[in-house]
Amino acid sequence: MQSLKSNALEPTRSELATLSRGQAIVRLLPIYGLPILTVLLIAFFSFLLPASFPTAINARSILSDKGIIALLSLAAMVQCLQASLHGVLLDTLRIFARPREVPLPECNGSEESLAGEQVRGRELWEFIQRVFPDRRQRRVAYLLFHCHLKPQEIVRFCPDEFRDEEEIRRLRRSIFERLLPNTDPIQ
Repeated sequence: MQSLKSNALEPTRSELATLSRGQAIVRLLPIYGLPILTVLLIAFFSFLLPASFPTAINARSILSDKGIIALLSLAAMVQCLQASLHGVLLDTLRIFARPREVPLPECNGSEESLAGEQVRGRELWEFIQRVFPDRRQRRVAYLLFHCHLKPQEIVRFCPDEFRDEEEIRRLRRSIFERLLPNTDPIQ
């Protein structure tokens, strides 16, 4: 009668001879990893609990049928942990591969406006368009005063539009210089 022993996963000696030491370890780890992990866990807990863990009862429990089932469960758990780690690594790589653009946060304005406020807002917008014919100044005024963003936030949220914080500060200064002589129509 022939043996049912399977050696499909085990590499041959000639295959191992062609591999470097590190590659050979990586090749043998899936095959002998569970027994190695078991020995390491037994040594670890024997070191942590020398008075209670390395006993004959524990040895009998580990070598019994239930111990084998526990070891198989441990192997399944290790595979799940490996898959989880793989997922975390992929997610991290995806985060770093994303473009640096971030959508603008929602502005704090309320959506329920009265008709009078809408008319007033339209008049204010027409005034802003007269005072600021430059589209970039209007954009900075909107982001600064309507969305309440700081210069560094504007640069972070709109990297394609603005180079640096100094440009935002310069535009803000020119906005104030234009607004100060024209304060009467705003009130």
